[in-house]
Formats: sequence, C-alpha cells, structure tokens
Amino acid sequence: MALSLEGQVALVTGASRGIGRAIAAALARAGAHVALCARDLEACEANVASIRAAGGKAAAFALDVADPAAIERCLGEVRATCGPVDVLVNNAGVAFSAPLQKTSAEDLRRVMDVNFTGPFLLTRAVVPQMIERGRGRIVQIASTAGRTGYRYTSAY
Repeated sequence: MALSLEGQVALVTGASRGIGRAIAAALARAGAHVALCARDLEACEANVASIRAAGGKAAAFALDVADPAAIERCLGEVRATCGPVDVLVNNAGVAFSAPLQKTSAEDLRRVMDVNFTGPFLLTRAVVPQMIERGRGRIVQIASTAGRTGYRYTSAY
C-alpha cells in the first residue's frame, strides 16, 4: 500500500538542500501540498520548480527558524497559500565545528535557537490546529550527534 497524503499540507524546514529537499520531494510524490521553508528562498524556489515539473504541488517560503517573528509570518503565509499544516517536518539544523575554547556564547545561542527553540515554536504553533482538525503528524529530524559526541561540536 502506497502512502497517500492527498489533500494534506506538509511544511518542511531546511528544505533548500540535502535531507530537507529529499523529504519535500517524497511528500509531494505522496500527494501532499508541500511548503518548502528555509533561509535560502532561491534554492527552495528551484526545488519547488522541480516538484511541480514532476506533477506535485509545492510553494517556497523564506524562514529562519531562529527568528520567532519569522516563524509566525511564515506560518501565516503557508496557511494563506497552502492551507493549515497537517504534517510538520522540523528538519532545519546547524552545528559549528570549533574547540570549546573557541566556541562563543553566540555560537551556542544560534545552535539552540535553530535546533531546539525553532522546532519547539513551530510545533507549538501548529498543534492547536491539528487537534482542532483531529489529525496531524510532526517529525523531528536529529543527527547521530544526539547519541554520540563528536570532537569540536561542544555547542551542538
């Protein structure tokens, strides 16, 4: 049985490249209207063109998940363009490579804002609508660094 997301809206963060781009394409192939969100709007627009060329539905949105105001703005644009979010994929993430002594408090704040606070705020914003509609899915993407420590990633 093939997965069908026909009629559902999926929002993917970090959708400009890599895993996020692949997730967005897979969700579109499953029938979802995909909102590709990332700081690199131009790359998201190119990915949208590729999805549409394959017969899928998609739209691109600028989003820095570390910015709470940008999250609210983006979610409003997604709702207006695509509809309420049924599937949220928190994929955006950052890591810095530096020894502890060269890792600044700002580096740590950026990692926490992108990898923890942003997904929290996005999740908190979409859950009420999901509860209201009686459906929804949230996928949190993490790296192997959540299980194993690596050199020069103290902020992560």
